[in-house]
Amino acid sequence: MRLLLAFLWIAYLLNYCDRQVVYSIFPVLKTQLGFTNAELGLTGSVFIWVTGLASPLAGKFGEQYSKRWVILWTLLLWSAATLLTGFSNSPAMLLSARGLLGITEALFVPLAVSLIGSSVRAPLRSRAVALFFSAQLCGVVLGGSFGGWIAEYFGWRWAFFVLGIVGALFAAPLALVFRRLPEPALSLSRQISARSTFVELARIPSFVGLCVCFPAFLLLLTVLYGWLADFFHEKFSLDLAHAAFVATVYLQGGTAAGLLLGSSLSDGIYRRKKRSRFWFLAGAMIFGAPWVHLLGHTSSLTLAKLGAAGFGLASGVFTANIMVAPFDVVPAHTRTAAIAVINTIAPPFSGAATLFAGIWKERIGIAQLLTYLGLVTLLAGVLLLVSTKLFFAKDHELVRRMLPDDAKLLA
Repeated sequence: MRLLLAFLWIAYLLNYCDRQVVYSIFPVLKTQLGFTNAELGLTGSVFIWVTGLASPLAGKFGEQYSKRWVILWTLLLWSAATLLTGFSNSPAMLLSARGLLGITEALFVPLAVSLIGSSVRAPLRSRAVALFFSAQLCGVVLGGSFGGWIAEYFGWRWAFFVLGIVGALFAAPLALVFRRLPEPALSLSRQISARSTFVELARIPSFVGLCVCFPAFLLLLTVLYGWLADFFHEKFSLDLAHAAFVATVYLQGGTAAGLLLGSSLSDGIYRRKKRSRFWFLAGAMIFGAPWVHLLGHTSSLTLAKLGAAGFGLASGVFTANIMVAPFDVVPAHTRTAAIAVINTIAPPFSGAATLFAGIWKERIGIAQLLTYLGLVTLLAGVLLLVSTKLFFAKDHELVRRMLPDDAKLLA
């Protein structure tokens, strides 16, 4: 399990470097390829929308084919898409390459989280998944900083060339690890249609509540990931490399602390209160909202860094629990599909956030947009608390009754 988790961590690191690097070179894309602010917003929107449309395939492939070999092929394909991005000579070509990247990366997270979550006991799941998601933080920092640095000294295209080649080369050792750790055959109980699986999930109120509230948080997080480097560059007159570093290290440093804190506490409380992960998700949304208001409206770079770190802490707590919480209320055979559903519902909203942030940037400003999105996130957190209070106990008990006796030891 440790070896598998380690190699999935590296794959996810590369996954996030590939998707994040473009955000640190926005000013260069404006001058060299003639991007408008709206087109810069589309670099995030196209990726997110395409990822959302392709995510339901994870539920299908995850229950019918080997998760590990599907993951291997997606790594090869998204590395090829990253390499192709470096050859872009127009906004249309780069946006097309971002769409290809979204398609090829869409399957990875649902399949990887399902593998991890099904391999560890329930009281340890948040920590295992949090460790996996720490690769996301490192990928954001590395991808953002690397992109800004290489654009300054070697040209922006080399960021995509290097990342694409490294990803393709990593497929070889990953394949060797997968060969050493054969995947169990699918049980007959899991040979069900995708349609019946999604209908089953739609009948679980706690899961539906989670799907309704999750996009609100992701709206805010997506705007920060896409526009924070540009925000620091313009508001505080930082150079590209410095702006990319500040925009990533404080947000992701806080997120790293939140991952550690949120996973440890929720796993510990889970032993006594099975709804703990839902509580932590709601609390993260409520706690995170004031920090983005501070980040956007302060004139002090120090306080802006503090605001980024504070929201990062909330983001880490949220990330540590969002992909594990569904396991507490959905049947075991629907876990991959449940994660795919979450990944499908959120992108239309978060993709729109990236696009409209670019459009509204000149009208209301990123700072005011962050305040509005923070308020929406706070309200979503309150709604999730109410939903958990009303529905969790019944949903969790029904799922537990469906488990065979040996599987209950992991619950």
